[in-house]
Amino acid sequence: MVSARAPVVVIVLTSCLVGCGGSGSQGTPPPDPTPKQALKMTVTGSGSVSSSPAGIDCGTTCTASFAPGTTVTLTAAPMKGYDFSDWAGACTGSKTTCTLSITAAMSATATFVAQAPPPPQSYALSVIVTGSGSVGSTPSGINCGATCEASFTQGTSVTLTATPGTGTNFSSWGGACSGSKTTCTLSITAAMNVTASFVAQTSANTCAQVSQYGVTFTFDQAYPCGTFANGDSWVTPATAGGHVTITAITPAFTGTQNGFQVNPKDVVNQGFDSDAAHFDASLVPALPYVASAGDSIVKGISLPANSTTGVRLKTAAVLTVLGSIPPDNGATVFRPPYFGTDKPLYSIGTLHFEKLPHLAAIAGTPTIASLTTRYQRVQLDHQYDWDSEWIHPVDNMPTYGSDVAIDNSVAALRLMLDDTAQAKLPLAVVFVQYAIDLAAARRGGLTFSSNGGHRHGRKLLLALAAVMLDDPGMRALVHDAPYDTYQEDGQVYYSAKAGQVLWGQPQTPDGMCTEADYWYNQNNPGHGSAACRDPYGYIDGGDEAGQSYQFCCTVKAFKAIALALRLMPELQCVWNSTDPDNPDSKNLDLLVFADRWVNFGAWAKPDPYKAHGNGVQDGVGRWPQNHGQFKDGGLYDNPFADALWTAYRASAPPTATCN
Repeated sequence: MVSARAPVVVIVLTSCLVGCGGSGSQGTPPPDPTPKQALKMTVTGSGSVSSSPAGIDCGTTCTASFAPGTTVTLTAAPMKGYDFSDWAGACTGSKTTCTLSITAAMSATATFVAQAPPPPQSYALSVIVTGSGSVGSTPSGINCGATCEASFTQGTSVTLTATPGTGTNFSSWGGACSGSKTTCTLSITAAMNVTASFVAQTSANTCAQVSQYGVTFTFDQAYPCGTFANGDSWVTPATAGGHVTITAITPAFTGTQNGFQVNPKDVVNQGFDSDAAHFDASLVPALPYVASAGDSIVKGISLPANSTTGVRLKTAAVLTVLGSIPPDNGATVFRPPYFGTDKPLYSIGTLHFEKLPHLAAIAGTPTIASLTTRYQRVQLDHQYDWDSEWIHPVDNMPTYGSDVAIDNSVAALRLMLDDTAQAKLPLAVVFVQYAIDLAAARRGGLTFSSNGGHRHGRKLLLALAAVMLDDPGMRALVHDAPYDTYQEDGQVYYSAKAGQVLWGQPQTPDGMCTEADYWYNQNNPGHGSAACRDPYGYIDGGDEAGQSYQFCCTVKAFKAIALALRLMPELQCVWNSTDPDNPDSKNLDLLVFADRWVNFGAWAKPDPYKAHGNGVQDGVGRWPQNHGQFKDGGLYDNPFADALWTAYRASAPPTATCN
């Protein structure tokens, strides 16, 4: 029997290992119907091109692909020393950006070109001639006598040639040139100043007497003699190491008037006139006087005894005894300081006129001649405090400190205008001479601490002279002085409570300007110091905020001093008015105060203290009605200084950055 076999069913499963069609994720993607298009950049010159959206960063990546229709902005950035010139290819024009709509493969070129080198800097070369002679230059430009300043391109080699006048010899160069050859060659690298000195072919004069300003010094014989650059007299012994015997000085000392001193060294006592403060007849030597090298004989002529003015001297003159004939017979030399026994000889050839600004003159500018006359005679200014004014000779200088301050400010500002160095020389000589004398007195202990309107104006004088002479010692007398050595520092101060620089002088070592003094002034106007600070630091000080000594006697000079500091920033680095005992104190508070006074006026609120309340608070304040009043007001003003502020304050250089 044959059994039946079961049918075999074979099922074949075919795996869909590769795409089986359709749109499943494992299938082959369809071709992109809109492929991206390449944008290619080429850069010539030094620069780069970037794109927005990102992709191109050429320099580095100069080709990128973008979908059709994409808006691409290309930005060209030149490297230092290059400018973008223009586009080519798909971009055109000379703007630094180009916007494209991508429709196909594109290319563009950005071209950068080197900047033209800047024109060479030109600098002024100033020449000063003393004596009879002239100086010319190769290449041409200087012909002094007539043309004493010219500009030359940086790096130019300039040869100056000195030509003596009739009867003179060339003596020496000063400033940027040195030596005694008649030619000097300079490479112009900055503004430069040169002095050429010519002297008479004859030897120094001899004198049996010398006279100046009504004072006559008579000697026992004729001695070599002459005058310094400022016109004051010098004399030397007939033989080296010898002496000069002075037999008479007229008008004669009476025992109480017309006194004289040799090398004054006391900043309190004086021997000129018994009606002036602190007279000491023992300071007047007996005649005949045997003078040695290094002696400065300072002679005063008194006003009549019944004069109603508080000042006691009409004029004063100085005779200096030197050990030998000075260079150029004194014509190019400052008189050594009359105060003290240290007698340095400064040459006018060391004056750095090139450091001064050269501002265009304005209407009402005072003449150099008038200011030179103002400072021609000795400025007898070596006594301490307000009673020094009794020996300020009326023919030589003002009595009151506020006049001195505004005069010094005007002279400093006048030197900053665009006259040639040769034209400025007479004023610079007499102004710096004052500073040389004052510096010696400062070394001898003289200070100009805050005191109403009596003592300001001297700091600017010393600072400007220190810069012009490039004298580190004089610079230190200004920069390194203790706080309130100068009134310009002590009488303005920053108060964190007020958020302002306020006016008022600090408490003094002898106990003035205490809180009690302040309230005495408030309750008794016109009595006491009338210049004390607000002891609480909210408002301007004095017996009325914005008035009294603030208005009458200081703010206008402070404004002029601040302008000089702004116009010549190097002065700011000499100034240094920081108060070490006031953590809020800032250097150059005076500049901030001057701007506030000119533009706003007095500061009198907020102030929590009650008027005449002796320290009681009421929230109303002492002088709220004065807040913002008296803007740019004040006495002892000067129209030239005010007009120069209007002309130049807004365009003054930025505040200096000092090392």
